[in-house]
Amino acid sequence: MIWTLLWAVPLSVQGHHALPLHPSPEACRVSQAYLRHHLDQGLRPERLRALAMLTRCGFGVDRARLKRDADPEMRLAAWVLELRHRRWNDPAFERAQRALPPQFSRTILRLRHRKRRAWTQGKP
Repeated sequence: MIWTLLWAVPLSVQGHHALPLHPSPEACRVSQAYLRHHLDQGLRPERLRALAMLTRCGFGVDRARLKRDADPEMRLAAWVLELRHRRWNDPAFERAQRALPPQFSRTILRLRHRKRRAWTQGKP
């Protein structure tokens, strides 16, 4: 019974299969409750994959709650989602570095450096 239900969901986060870059709107609509459930109660790999799929489907996620998560990788993912469309000189980059453990603040530094380099080369 449960396996039939899992295979009926178009966007599964279990396993090591590649996630679709542009899922269909119908698959997103059908899978939204399943993805939100795994974002709240799954293991780390499932939670990260569910977050990626919810973002690709265009559904909103509570980034403030994810920033307070006990798992530092989920906090990092929430900060990257927030900083993705910010300019390189935005003060949010400093807030992210202070809020994350040192090994993850280096990821924020690399993201900021990439954005600054793209900005100086004339890319948006």
